[in-house]
Amino acid sequence: MLFFDCICEAITAIQGKHFGNPHCLSFVRQNIQAPPMGQNLISEINKHIEGHLCYEFPSTLNLLVSVDLEEGTWMNLRSESEETVVDIWEFLLDELLEDVAYGLWIQSIRAINSEHLCAC
Repeated sequence: MLFFDCICEAITAIQGKHFGNPHCLSFVRQNIQAPPMGQNLISEINKHIEGHLCYEFPSTLNLLVSVDLEEGTWMNLRSESEETVVDIWEFLLDELLEDVAYGLWIQSIRAINSEHLCAC
């Protein structure tokens, strides 16, 4: 991986960590942190690059686990929870639309039947 690509990946990860929470999932993450700036941003990028290098050239299991835990994304379930919320929302919307369509269909059949009975 090119160094520039690694830096872009680090910036994207930091951006996703601090700005990737959509409004519909505001309840999922309660600990809002200010994004790193200046030297702190460089430090975060450096940690990400070091973590990537450790995975490219692994040394010990303890070091890999400690780097992974320091990164803070070991148990990041945000993307899975976003997908789950979107899937549930789509399912509920489909069910509601089917119920509305079925209800309108039943009403139209009843109206046609009542007109047919009245005409006789």
